[in-house]
Amino acid sequence: MVRVPWRKTGSARRIHDELLAEAGRGKVVALYESWGYEKISEQQPSPDGPVLTAMLRDIR
Repeated sequence: MVRVPWRKTGSARRIHDELLAEAGRGKVVALYESWGYEKISEQQPSPDGPVLTAMLRDIR
């Protein structure tokens, strides 16, 4: 999600693509942890698939 002035500019897609590129290097998890998220689970649906991480943040 991006603010209204940035919509329809391709910014959201570029942010999304950059996050995916950095995910394999652990940078996205570190970023989310810096925002207060905690890892709760890791799953690998298939032997040749990626490891998926579920994260939660307490908003109370």
